[in-house]
Amino acid sequence: MRKGIIRHITTFDIGAREVNADNVALGAQRQIEITSADTLAALDAVYIGTAGTVLRARANASSTMPAIGVATLATVSGAVATIATEGLVYGFNFSGYVGREIYVSPDTAGAVTPLGGTIVSGQLVQVVGKAYNVSGLLLQIGPALQRGGAQY
Repeated sequence: MRKGIIRHITTFDIGAREVNADNVALGAQRQIEITSADTLAALDAVYIGTAGTVLRARANASSTMPAIGVATLATVSGAVATIATEGLVYGFNFSGYVGREIYVSPDTAGAVTPLGGTIVSGQLVQVVGKAYNVSGLLLQIGPALQRGGAQY
């Protein structure tokens, strides 16, 4: 697959839970396949860079945002990554945070966190979904907002 080419995949069976090679369980979701310009771990939040490839998202700067979804498999740089953009993804640890909004981390590239934290100048806030249960994320990607209200 050439850089910048996106292949769209959709699964519809809400009751299904497929477990992939990285032990990430997948419920009903929408996925895309796109070349990665970064080494991704399964469940890393990603954004599309200027070259039309995905990289790990981080909410500390607009240049590494907005997130478009999470990787469903570990992927090496230059390979095609499968990215869940909407739906249920399992494999997280949201113990104590079920039902709460989940954000792109400003501290760790690719991480998501149930803690929005204190937003400092230049950081963005982006909700990627809600903790569906202790291990599940219901992906509902929202806009990335900068302190002061600018949207990305």
